[in-house]
Parts: sequence; C-alpha cells; structure tokens
Amino acid sequence: MGENLDVLELSGNQMEELPERAFANLQMLNSLDLENNRIRNIHPKAFEGIESSLEWLKLGDNELPTVPAQSLRRLRKLRQLDLRQNRIERIAEDDFRHYGRTLKFIYLQKNRLHTIEVNALNELDSLVWLYLPSNQLSVAPYETFRAVLDTLQILDLHENPFTCDCRIAWFRDLVNDQKSRVVNMPRETRCDSPPLLKGKAIAYVTGHDLGCVVDGGPPALLSAHPLLLLPLLLWALHT
Repeated sequence: MGENLDVLELSGNQMEELPERAFANLQMLNSLDLENNRIRNIHPKAFEGIESSLEWLKLGDNELPTVPAQSLRRLRKLRQLDLRQNRIERIAEDDFRHYGRTLKFIYLQKNRLHTIEVNALNELDSLVWLYLPSNQLSVAPYETFRAVLDTLQILDLHENPFTCDCRIAWFRDLVNDQKSRVVNMPRETRCDSPPLLKGKAIAYVTGHDLGCVVDGGPPALLSAHPLLLLPLLLWALHT
C-alpha cells in the first residue's frame, strides 16, 4: 500500500533530521509535507528513491540554517519548494543549481535572509512565484533578479529593511509599471533608510530621492566606477 502513496503529511511532529533514503520505499510520492517540525539537518541522500516523482515539498517552520541544496539537487521534477520560517540567512550562488529549472514556486518568507548572491537565481528558468517578505534584505540589486523577471508573475519583497538608493530604482520602476502586476503588496514595500525616506513606500520615491541623475535613470555620476571617471577628470584638469 505504501508503495503507491502519492501524498504524505508529516507536519507537526518533533522531527529534527531526515536520514538517508528516508522515503525510498515511496517511489510514487508526489507531495511531501514536513512543516512545523524541528528539522535542522537533511542528509544529502534523504530524498533518494523519490527523485523522479516528488513535485511538492513543504519544509516551512523548521530550523534549517541554509537551503538544503545537496539533498534537493536529486529532485529532478520539483515544482514547489516551501522554506518559509526557517533560519536561512543567505541564498548562495549554487543553492538552486542543477535542479532549479523545474521550480515554479519558491517560498522563503520569514527567514533571516540578508544576502542573495548575484547569480543565485540564474537557473530558475520556470520561476513564477518568488516570496521573500519579512526578511533582513537591505538591497535588491537588479543583477540578482534580472534572470527571473521574464517569467515571474509574483515577486513579494515587502517588510524588508531596504536602503533606498539608486540600486533600487529598477524595482521602483517595476512597481509603477502599469503593464506589470508582478510586485505583490507594493504599498507595503518600504524604505528603512536613509532617515528621510524611512517608512516611505518605494513606489512613491523619486529618482532625486534615490540619488539618481534623473528619475528612473542611471546612478549618480559620483557613484560611478573610478576608472570610468578618470578620462573625465583628466579632461577637466586640462580645460
């Protein structure tokens, strides 16, 4: 009977780890709910045996310190990954590598995220929903999110302590794009610093507020790379 099981609910237990081949006898398993446990360690081969069947994985409300990338890489058909309310502080460059191409829904809200490395989202070709609210993200560089903007239908970044400078101008423009409805809860996505902008919705800040040359334009000249400024400085000295 267990061999034909396709949905398994194990939420609300006191599980602290997932051992090797924990579900190997459930080769038809499609959906696995492990929410509301105390899981802090997942063996790299914990999901061996269900690599070709598992599509829905819930690991929310546990104690994971990082994305369990080593174990997740075996899940070739994974569509939804729920990691909300763990203790994850960083999304590393290779956390979604080699298995992320089938992922459509990622939930990472209520973690401790302060960093998403620049290329961390590059292989998420099918991503539709990305939930990142209630974390510790102070910056949201365009380079980090660029790879997924063509496929995203929902991007949620509200309740993060954003520093509102020119690096977030692209996001302000996305919020205000009348043709786009990608950003979830845009009026609740606010600046935390500098002090003059604290509490202001990013949708309402101007390019001048952000320190950009023109509204929606490139960064202010003084924030450019020094090597780009050198020819201009040399020209100024000789005029």
